[in-house]
Amino acid sequence: MEPCEQAQDQTFTRWVNHELSKSSFTRPIASVTDLGTDGEVLVNLVRLLTGQPFGRYNRAPKLRIQKLENAMIALRTLKSDMLPVNMNPEDVIGGSRSNLLNLVWHMIVKYHVRSEDPRGEVLAWVKQQVARYGLAVNDFTSDWTDGKVVTALVDSVQPGVITGFDLRELQGNPLQDTQRALSVAAGQSSDGVQLTDPAIVVPMLVDPQVLVDGQDERSVIVYAAAIRNAIRSFDTTSTTTSV
Repeated sequence: MEPCEQAQDQTFTRWVNHELSKSSFTRPIASVTDLGTDGEVLVNLVRLLTGQPFGRYNRAPKLRIQKLENAMIALRTLKSDMLPVNMNPEDVIGGSRSNLLNLVWHMIVKYHVRSEDPRGEVLAWVKQQVARYGLAVNDFTSDWTDGKVVTALVDSVQPGVITGFDLRELQGNPLQDTQRALSVAAGQSSDGVQLTDPAIVVPMLVDPQVLVDGQDERSVIVYAAAIRNAIRSFDTTSTTTSV
């Protein structure tokens, strides 16, 4: 497996499991290829993302025709929700990793990033967030390898929680700095202690090494969008509470 594909598989798997954790369906996957095992996980993921109620589907299917039917139900629902799906049930059940990665990416773009231009829109938002730290961001790969951008992005949620605007608190070790930023975003302090009242909590959808290695643009977009979504949710909640 190529490094880019491996990074995507890891990130997309974490995203799928995080989404599924919001439901009563308790069957985490170890890889996106698990979506093509019997179609049951995919059906439940699609039902959760689209909000569309399903009728009958095959639980714990044994026969291939039952598995294909699950995949057909999921794909049909995604198509009815205007998701560009160029796959058939046979492409899902026992399908290739690359096909399933592409399917999950389309779901991420629609239901997580929620933009027709995921790269451009999220990048513009990141630039705005980290500008006061004196950082220029032009991509989701090489500009993230030293840990500065992700540190500034996480700190921008609650300035001072990790560093000042001059970034002097960074240790100069890209992997450690990145790990610390992701831990703080997940609700821990910079020394690993669980925060009692974090402004937002963002699951660690991407492995720190992926950012440091600059391996995969899509993985970083997923994580940056998760921070953006958490901030927007927090702002909406705060506004509603204050009214």
